[in-house]
Amino acid sequence: MKRRNFLWTSLLLIFGFFFGYTVKKEGDNLIFQRLDILKDINEKSKENNYPNSVKVIQPTGTSNDSTNINNLLFNGNGKFIFKTGKYHIEEDIIVKSNSILEFEEGAIFIKNPSRLKEYNILFIKDVSNVTLLNLSIIGDKYSHIGTSGEWGHGITLQGTTNVKIQNAKVIECWGDGIYIGAVPMQGTRFSGNTWINNVICDDNRRNGLTVSSVKGLYVQNSQFNNSTGADPQAGIDFEPDNDTMFLEGIVFDNIILKSNGKRGVFFCLWLLFGDKDESPIKNVSITMNNVITEGGLYGFETLMSNFTGNQGGNYFNRVAIKNLKGEIILNNCQTKNNLKNGIRLYRWYDVGLKITFNNFKLLYPNVEKGQYLESNAAISLFDPNNSSTPNTYHLGGVEFNDLILFHSRKDPLKKAIIVNDITNKNPAKNFILCNTKKINGTIKFAQMLDESCMVIDQNKVHKLVDTESGPVMFDDDFYTIFSNKGAQTPVTKILDATKMHNEEITFINEENFSYIIKCKDGQSFFPFDSTTLTLSSMGSKVTVKKANDTSWFVTNIYGKWIKS
Repeated sequence: MKRRNFLWTSLLLIFGFFFGYTVKKEGDNLIFQRLDILKDINEKSKENNYPNSVKVIQPTGTSNDSTNINNLLFNGNGKFIFKTGKYHIEEDIIVKSNSILEFEEGAIFIKNPSRLKEYNILFIKDVSNVTLLNLSIIGDKYSHIGTSGEWGHGITLQGTTNVKIQNAKVIECWGDGIYIGAVPMQGTRFSGNTWINNVICDDNRRNGLTVSSVKGLYVQNSQFNNSTGADPQAGIDFEPDNDTMFLEGIVFDNIILKSNGKRGVFFCLWLLFGDKDESPIKNVSITMNNVITEGGLYGFETLMSNFTGNQGGNYFNRVAIKNLKGEIILNNCQTKNNLKNGIRLYRWYDVGLKITFNNFKLLYPNVEKGQYLESNAAISLFDPNNSSTPNTYHLGGVEFNDLILFHSRKDPLKKAIIVNDITNKNPAKNFILCNTKKINGTIKFAQMLDESCMVIDQNKVHKLVDTESGPVMFDDDFYTIFSNKGAQTPVTKILDATKMHNEEITFINEENFSYIIKCKDGQSFFPFDSTTLTLSSMGSKVTVKKANDTSWFVTNIYGKWIKS
């Protein structure tokens, strides 16, 4: 037993490092807790608690196979093999504990046209030890009677334990391909120890996969594509229904999300937390490795709160975010060809739940080229105009490490990254950029930043030059190095000390034209007591630092220059 435990520990440590977990002192407990949950899921999936009986099920040849299937599942035990053929499903198929459902090739569940707002083709509720193998499900998205509702799901898990779904295809459902959550009406508040491998959810009306409440979920080698018709229209949607639910011990590996109507991945957390000090603590732990999204409005989107809550429930006019903790980590993920933002961090506040992007690749975003800056940036962290957010909240709790961002030469972005609290203008907190040299574009901070916000490139400031769309123009950019590279005429940069951070800014002349650095009226450069510095030759540079709202210190100057 000791040898077995040692081998498990070694393998799990290798697994963690292989997929790029960020091991930091303050995050050790979270990471090892996540690995322990993965170990538990893998161990549980190997247990064989099923009786040694096998029941063969054949299509009845009628328009409703549901009654026959449910009778056999209810009265039998163990393994059920569905022979090749079409099974017409009228009522929900109810799955018992300790069951294996295996589909032969060509065995398909086909949902009869329904007028119901809510149904579950396979309903797995408050049971344990269930395995689904090789199943195929076709919903009634295109034959549904009526237009209301969005909850006609292919596979539903509520309050389950130890469920394994292997080699499945779920298509054209009125709601989600797969839904995982709690038993309604205060039953079991999560599904635990769930393993999904080699699953395709395609062309479902609402989402490919919805994760509402889980403790222990491992999804690998799967695809969730073409979710269109009813919001959120996401490949994967993390969406708890209330503050009694959980998002803990969740790991995704090697996932593809293509052409979903609005979002590849949606972290919709606006109902997860409470608004009182005594609200239960929610320790979110989600890790996504090698998740690739393509198309849709957004690649990855968050919604932490809208502060109006669910108007039909108990969360109307919430005024605080209480006890929302943990971390969401994305390792080696990618998004491309999104109509709007590649990453949309909508109302993401620095409240204790951090989101970290490691080695993230963002290619050709903003195909649509929206009118507003917030929708025409590759990455947008913002709170909208006329927001109801209390003025005590600060955007932040975000970290990017080794971000790769590239956009079109012919149709450039307005900004690579935009941070903008449009209504409150509160300083952003804990916004960190590390190793930004592969960012193609400029960054705009449309409000002040506090000292917890950092740009780190081997302890040096970095150059943000948009060589695709021309020289960088002043736009409340954070401390950086400006260049006139690509300019065809002299460039004038006007500095307004009231809008800049207290960090050094370097200007470099990289063309055979003058680069003019000018203070806003009423401001000046010291010790020269001048308002304009002109870099007159290629290679000339000047570094300045804000002294106060009316003056700048010149900390370094090199090459040919003129003051005036």
